[in-house]
Amino acid sequence: MQKHLNKAVLILLIFKIIVYPITNNVNAQDGWFEIQPDEPTFNHIFDLSFISKDTGWVSGWTTYNEGSRLLIIKTINGGITWDSTLFTMDLSAKMINFYNDSYGFVGESNILRTLDSGKTWEVVFMGAPKALNRIAFSDSLHIWSVGTYGTIVKSSDGGDTWQYLENNIEENRFGGLSVLDSLTVYTISNEHLIFTEDGGITWSDINIPQATRYQNVYFIDKYYGWIVGDYRTVYRTEDGGNTWVDQSPPADSDSFLGIDALNKDVAVVTSSHGAILRTNDGGNTWEEQASKWSYSIIRSVQIIDENIAYAVSQDGRILKTITGGVTDIKSIDAPQPNNYYLSQNYPNPFNPGTTISYSVPAVQSGYIPTVRIIIYDILGREVKRLVNTNQAKGVYEIEFNGDNFSSGIYYYKLISGNFTATKKMLLIK
Repeated sequence: MQKHLNKAVLILLIFKIIVYPITNNVNAQDGWFEIQPDEPTFNHIFDLSFISKDTGWVSGWTTYNEGSRLLIIKTINGGITWDSTLFTMDLSAKMINFYNDSYGFVGESNILRTLDSGKTWEVVFMGAPKALNRIAFSDSLHIWSVGTYGTIVKSSDGGDTWQYLENNIEENRFGGLSVLDSLTVYTISNEHLIFTEDGGITWSDINIPQATRYQNVYFIDKYYGWIVGDYRTVYRTEDGGNTWVDQSPPADSDSFLGIDALNKDVAVVTSSHGAILRTNDGGNTWEEQASKWSYSIIRSVQIIDENIAYAVSQDGRILKTITGGVTDIKSIDAPQPNNYYLSQNYPNPFNPGTTISYSVPAVQSGYIPTVRIIIYDILGREVKRLVNTNQAKGVYEIEFNGDNFSSGIYYYKLISGNFTATKKMLLIK
């Protein structure tokens, strides 16, 4: 077994760097909303890494000439604008992780490192054909990565050298990785959860319920953690895996792929059919903040604080919440609509609040359309993005609060696919 690999240095050429503005007012929205740039477009997005509420990176694929290229974009203002770096060579990258603003890794069959915030990269590990899919730091020197065929690799010198770590799970793909410190690491395959307490020298099995195939793992400490998997399975342990409590929401056809936790109470899971669920009581109850088919496959989610979190879906969308995923949109018990419809706000004139109702029809099976309601002032300037989410067939209402706005005429516009409708309202103080 190969223990060390001489570093193959390859400085990647940058095709161009552009700052792409986003017109979304990301500080004026609730629930989960999209923040990806209009250009360039992603064919696929696989992973994200944020080091603060404002600074983060996203990796995926974009169309380039007649093929595809790795695309890594960075924001320093919470997704308002993005820096885009298109590489001039074919690379595959399903994982990305940054330790600080300068130092990070990306890769899949190979691992590449940057020391200048992504401007240049060097290949520091060549692991083909064993694809890697998760990478994590315990500190600036110790980096762990897991992947197919029971592959676990580790660097103890900041990525200069890497070693394969022996374990007894050779037939499965490790889909989850949870790193507590330089000695204590958990990783999970379909039916096996293993951990090390000696930096990977030895690995031990943790007995887990044989209820499903498991996809990911997250431990808060050596005792408290979750495992998630197919059919929306969630189990929690509070004693290091000696016992497990079933905390699964009602079963469905999708699988939980992504999980992140802020503490023992707050966690978010994401699914293979684009659902996002959050718990605020340690998993005893789950709130479905984005329903199934709202987005494509969501493998990665990251919680920054009680309010801010990010996620990426495989169909090229970057998602954000600044309200802990909570939305003021209410679903109304009414006959199911066959067409889009935007109602006149009520009351109108108003001071300071008014309610806007609208209808969303079924578009096509297995697809939930993106719905936006945008508020404009009399000059046509966007002043608030009231709704920006994917919504299933139904009738909805949301309140617009004009406390922070001047008296005058405002317009609100419903946009979904090729449909648009605009109405006028009057705020009188």
